[in-house]
Amino acid sequence: MTNYPLVRPGEEYPNYSSMSYITTSGSPIYSFKDFYFINGDKETHLEGKWFLMPNGYHYHHFIKEMLAPFLYYKNNIDDSIKILWIEQHTKSPTGQNMDLVNSEIKDLLSSFGMHVMTIEDLNNGRLFVDELITFAVGPRFLYVADFIKHYTFGNTGYYHFPEGNKELRKFFTKYMIKDQSKPKKIFITRKDANSAIEQNKRQEDFNDRYESNEFLTALEDYFSEEGYTILSLSGMSLFEQISYFYNAEVVAGSPGSNICNLIYSKPDVPLIQIIHFTNYSYPWEQEFESVISPQYKYINVVGCIGYTDTMQKLRESGIK
Repeated sequence: MTNYPLVRPGEEYPNYSSMSYITTSGSPIYSFKDFYFINGDKETHLEGKWFLMPNGYHYHHFIKEMLAPFLYYKNNIDDSIKILWIEQHTKSPTGQNMDLVNSEIKDLLSSFGMHVMTIEDLNNGRLFVDELITFAVGPRFLYVADFIKHYTFGNTGYYHFPEGNKELRKFFTKYMIKDQSKPKKIFITRKDANSAIEQNKRQEDFNDRYESNEFLTALEDYFSEEGYTILSLSGMSLFEQISYFYNAEVVAGSPGSNICNLIYSKPDVPLIQIIHFTNYSYPWEQEFESVISPQYKYINVVGCIGYTDTMQKLRESGIK
């Protein structure tokens, strides 16, 4: 375990009486006692412990930075914790459609106790919470200015802790069902994400993941020729995503949130990763090995841009 130095509140008194945290193997989980956020007249007072959970616009961040820490806290720290669910309408720069997943998770968690508020409620009311709990990087996805005042969250470079992955797999185990109708070989495409990045003119912000349409088409064609089913996960039911990954005998894709569902796969599933960028770094192996033991294979296509050179590299790899 790592001890994290607390960043002292600013000179002006913060909007909580005290702050503490628990450590994980990733980022900490924070507690703010006697929390308040006042902008208007309508008063809401939540007694007990409440986990801050804004609805998600990015699948991987929402699952790993909202749902996983909540499950970990509830199952290992305090079973009485409830959920402060914040409805907000945000647009993903990578085009992820999270409407269905948000709805499914909200329904699943409602039995644990939930209070739902909107951004408008926060901006026009008076919120008092006996104890507000949040994962270190969670509040960055709540689009309310200065919600937790005079505090800078500390974190590690590895946000998503293995303990959380174990909680996710345990929570969704009942949906990991054998289904003979599901394809045995799946390739997870990033083409929709790249199209959204282009439309939003965010290429420079995602220069470690943005790929040309010709490059992505080559990937899809190659794996389709090798008998893979090409899947785009945006807008897909969470339960369908789990089913595809659990029933797959081989999974292929570029490193990124498109393959984060591998934590629901069978323990020794082969994973073929397409390595296209040398400047994209995230410990996906650490993610997966916290719950399963994939058989890794890598295809290095660094420097490829067009269809022809990419296809040539893929065929030269001999990996199918």
